[in-house]
Amino acid sequence: MRRFQRTTLRGKSGWRRIGIEYDVLDNHDGRLLPTLDVREQVIREIRQWKADIVIGPRPNDYHPDHRYTGVLVQDASYMVIVPNIVTDTPALRRNPVFLYYSDRFTQPVPFRADIVVSIDDVYQKKLDMLDAQISQFYEWLPWTEGKLEEVPKDNTARKKWLAAYRGKSGWRRIAYWSITAT
Repeated sequence: MRRFQRTTLRGKSGWRRIGIEYDVLDNHDGRLLPTLDVREQVIREIRQWKADIVIGPRPNDYHPDHRYTGVLVQDASYMVIVPNIVTDTPALRRNPVFLYYSDRFTQPVPFRADIVVSIDDVYQKKLDMLDAQISQFYEWLPWTEGKLEEVPKDNTARKKWLAAYRGKSGWRRIAYWSITAT
């Protein structure tokens, strides 16, 4: 199975578990670039969803896809209300609130939370969603951290391991966001 197909399927399974509707753009893992075409895709999606809130990574992430997603969302953040850009999709009448989700990066500046929300009531849903991301949380992340041999084969044990493993690496029961400047 192609990496893109597997990633798309794992995403659909995870989001479906918690009742979230979403779209996956046809940009392959490790190959995303902040081009004009992709920026227009992002503008179009935000407009079609008539988004009130857009949450994305800061544009200084370790993974190029995350980093460039941050750049693309930042570049689209004002343009979603400009009518002569991406003219096939009506411009929004007001700009959504754009937020960065939390990270542990300290360069160029540490993350500073403007909004903090407890997620204790939905923590199990978050764990269920992440559990569906098999290649991410049970394969490549543990592999990059030298922990792959610790991942249990049994599904129940694996999910318990995920909660403990991500808890040790700074996984929180609180959601943090910072407000982007647009």
